[in-house]
This record gives sequence, structure tokens and C-alpha cells, in this order.
Amino acid sequence: MTPRQREAFAALAAAGDYPEAARVLGIADQTFRSLLGRARGAFRELWHEGEIPSAHWGCDRRAGATRGTVGKGESAVANLRRRQRAAARKQAA
Repeated sequence: MTPRQREAFAALAAAGDYPEAARVLGIADQTFRSLLGRARGAFRELWHEGEIPSAHWGCDRRAGATRGTVGKGESAVANLRRRQRAAARKQAA
């Protein structure tokens, strides 16, 4: 990982959220997200030590956060539960 990528991880750990970490680094929010995405990819490659790294399968959702979620402004877990209930009702019908 590059020093800038390590700096992005450290800023996120210290700030606790993306906008504040971007502000600390003096860069735009989207620039920070891109930098962090590349940093995560580099970390995954280092973690697997020469193996083919697994595909990215999750997303970073802070507890209780609804910003960036798709749908009615609900949390990712609430959205998942709503879809599961709808699927169960559809299957029962």
C-alpha cells in the first residue's frame, strides 16, 4: 500500500466517518472514497499473499446510517428485512 492509502485508513479510523476524514486530508469526499477503494483493494492483495483475492462482497455501513442506502431512507438491515418479508408473502400466495 502507498503511504497515501495508509494515510486514508488512518484518517478514517481517527475521524470515524468519510466526510470528516476527507476534510482532515484536505480532499473532496469522492476523491477520498476512490482513494479508500484503491487502498482496500491493495490491502486485499496483501492479505491473500499472492493468491487471487476474493471479490469485494460487502460495503461499509456505519451503525444506524441511512445515507447512501437505496430505497426509502431506511438502514441496509431494515431494507433487507423488508425485502425478505415481501418475498415470503409472495411465496405464500
